[in-house]
Amino acid sequence: MRLNPDNGFFRFLSLVSDLLMLNVLFIITCLPIVTIGPALTALYSVSLDMIRKRYPTISSSYFKAFKKHFKQSILLWIPISLLYMFFITDLYVIYRVIDPVYNMFQIPVWILLFLLFSISMYAFPLISAYPNKTKVIIKNSLLISLANVPTTIFYIVIPLAIAKVAVTDSTTLVFVFSLFLFWGFATIAYVYAFFMNRIFIKIEDAERERANLPTRHFPVDMPYDERYLYTDDEENIEDKASAEDKDVIDDKDAIDNKKAADDKNSADSKIDSKTDSSCE
Repeated sequence: MRLNPDNGFFRFLSLVSDLLMLNVLFIITCLPIVTIGPALTALYSVSLDMIRKRYPTISSSYFKAFKKHFKQSILLWIPISLLYMFFITDLYVIYRVIDPVYNMFQIPVWILLFLLFSISMYAFPLISAYPNKTKVIIKNSLLISLANVPTTIFYIVIPLAIAKVAVTDSTTLVFVFSLFLFWGFATIAYVYAFFMNRIFIKIEDAERERANLPTRHFPVDMPYDERYLYTDDEENIEDKASAEDKDVIDDKDAIDNKKAADDKNSADSKIDSKTDSSCE
């Protein structure tokens, strides 16, 4: 009996093992705390590649992205982490320290915290997928989050729901901690990357249309995660067709040139023959 590597069961096992390795790498590179930013960028870089079916080598792809975007990611992560601490401290003071009459001040803090979370959720995937200046990354992250509020809220609900379940009792807490130790972070990033990939494709299509570039036509039932492969194949076909057309044109020119040269040689031969006859 021959085992089929394309079997759904084996593909699932491959995904589980990849997520396990990715999760371990992420945890190790997060240990210095200040390197959480580059770790997030590398995590999303590999996750997006997995969603786009580029089948990356997990360890090499992870460390390549970690090194490539290290400086920008760490310079973005430090102020974001400081702002998180500042807003959380503000909420603690509002709820625990000052008089309850001032609880209204929590509203602007929660709004700013939501915007900060939105920026941090999209900024690191954007760095990995579309490298740009930091201020452009921040601007685009905010715009994308506001244009996709349901998805952004979904990103917020997942960790909150997991945290709520985890603190129900000590057994559940240990179980959730174990899951995150082996698969949790990578699995959540993989789920987030699935939705981010859909958003990025829509943005690319809109930019393509605005730039008056040829519109790509995809089958209605084609999943979003296969459109990158479809686009690549389509571009390869177009390039191949252009090359073939060029070869045909070159062959035609060569034939025309050869025909012209043969006609010229024939004409020269006739002139030479007449000249020889006249001389005789």
